Amino acid sequence: KSNEEWANFEQQVSSEFNTDWEDNNSDNNELLRTQSYEDRKRIHTAEQHRLNGDTAFKLNNYQQSIDLYTKSITLDKNPITYMKRAIAFFKLDNFDSSIQDCSQVLSINSKDIQGYFI
Repeated sequence: KSNEEWANFEQQVSSEFNTDWEDNNSDNNELLRTQSYEDRKRIHTAEQHRLNGDTAFKLNNYQQSIDLYTKSITLDKNPITYMKRAIAFFKLDNFDSSIQDCSQVLSINSKDIQGYFI
C-alpha cells in the first residue's frame, strides 16, 4: 500500500477508538442482569481494564494498552477487546500478533467484518 493509503487506514483505525460501542454496551448490560454476582464482577473488571486500555491507546502508549487489553481478555474474551489489542499490536508493527487477534475476533464472530481489515 502507498503511504497515503496507510495514513488513511491508520486514521480509520484510530477513529475506532472514538466510538462508544453503544450496541455492545447495551448487550453487556442485558447480560449483566442475568448473571451471577461473580460473573458480573469479572465482566465489570474486564470492562475497566478495556477502558483503561482505550485511554492508554489514545495517549499513544500502545504497549500499556496491549497489557491492559490482555488483562481484560483474561477475564472476558470479548471480540471488541481482541480487535482493539490487534490494532495496538499493529501500531507497534507486531503484525503476527495483530493477525492472531483478528483471527480470534473472527473465530468468536465470523460476521465481525473489522477482523478482516488488519
